[in-house]
Amino acid sequence: MATKEDYAYVAGLIDGEGCFYGATDHGVNKTIHLCVQMVDKEIIDWLFNTFGGHIYIKSENRKPHYHQKWCWYLTKAEDVVPFLKKAIPYLKLK
Repeated sequence: MATKEDYAYVAGLIDGEGCFYGATDHGVNKTIHLCVQMVDKEIIDWLFNTFGGHIYIKSENRKPHYHQKWCWYLTKAEDVVPFLKKAIPYLKLK
């Protein structure tokens, strides 16, 4: 069970490393997605273990010095909306 402190911490991550975006399923079902991307897999694992969702690897091999990114997503409205209701009070930029 996530605490108020967990929501405050994740709000900081969203402000710094996160984004919201709309998506459609074949142009029919509209939903909002939440994504946090970073190179620190430990934090991504914590997000997944604390809030659920999904983890994806985003490789950017365009240049040798680019690091692999880990992405944590909430992709279902029934997950995103309750999450946001608890995180919004702590968001500064969104």
